[in-house]
Amino acid sequence: MKVIITGASGMLGTALLQHTVDDNINEYFTDRIDLLDYNKFEEYVSRIQPDVVIHLASRVGGLYENIDTNFQMLTENTRIHINVVNVCLKLKVPKLVNILSTCIFPSNAPLPLNIKNMLDSEPHESNHGYSYSKRFLYIASKLLTDTIVINLVPTNLYGPNDKSTHVLPDLMRLYSNNPDEIIVRGSGNARRQFLYSGDFAKIILKSINLDESLDLIISPPESEEVSIKELVKLIGFKNISFDTMYSDGQLSKTCTDSDVKKYFPDIKLTPLIVGLGLVKHSLR
Repeated sequence: MKVIITGASGMLGTALLQHTVDDNINEYFTDRIDLLDYNKFEEYVSRIQPDVVIHLASRVGGLYENIDTNFQMLTENTRIHINVVNVCLKLKVPKLVNILSTCIFPSNAPLPLNIKNMLDSEPHESNHGYSYSKRFLYIASKLLTDTIVINLVPTNLYGPNDKSTHVLPDLMRLYSNNPDEIIVRGSGNARRQFLYSGDFAKIILKSINLDESLDLIISPPESEEVSIKELVKLIGFKNISFDTMYSDGQLSKTCTDSDVKKYFPDIKLTPLIVGLGLVKHSLR
């Protein structure tokens, strides 16, 4: 089996490449191809003739970067996703694994989130650009007729080698510089579930063996959901204050771990407190 991984140099890509896989996956291709250039990507896929494309690549940012660059998030990511899906369509790639995001759900979606409600109404305005680009990826991939498509929708990812401006890596970098004091943007009341990158990497690799198109939410159990206030305390900051002039974003995107239990029952997810320790160790 030959596998192309887009975005392999990012946090999730590096986690993916650190895990051994079963013997029928014997070749990985992770060359840094400009996915905004359709012709280059088509030539690359045509030359490799992969059995699977694992599509990780996106321009990503945290809440406040999304707010400031909504247009760029929309246009750049949509172009990337158009090219990936179009090449898979044209060359009849047998299997495509997409990484989506819970941010594509409507801001007023019933909780816990359910795939059937994903496109009911608008996503939260704070990240319209990124959310709509991921919705496009989801919709476009549904039109592939010769490709098995696995859409994985993870909750907030974190882990070593995360250079993004997402909330948890941002807090961890601040902690490594000054663990004594922090001013947190927002009220701290927003609640999130955090999924360790190494765990999700294992799930992605196992998803390659699924033999039908599926849309799956990948999440820790509801009991692992924490507020940002709780998260800051778990990280270990001593003096904490909150700047409520900043937005909290969507207050909650609660998910269940039912899909993980059903399709990946042998994967044991890393508890948040353990994962935070692993990230702290990687920053030393």
